[in-house]
Amino acid sequence: NGDVEELQRFSLKKIEKKWAKVYAIFEKFDERNMFYKLIGNHDLSLFIQHNSSYNFKVHHSIKHFIKS
Repeated sequence: NGDVEELQRFSLKKIEKKWAKVYAIFEKFDERNMFYKLIGNHDLSLFIQHNSSYNFKVHHSIKHFIKS
């Protein structure tokens, strides 16, 4: 999912505070290696922020393979 963080309108710190319950869910999926954050057109700064508390890896794209 991309564009979860509307960084053009709000700071990441404010978003993380307001959506703490959502981020807790993200963390649970991430702990199981089941969380894939896709970069959205407003998420580019997540990709380049170095002094952020944002701990999730951001992907440009992912491929989903179905085993048959």
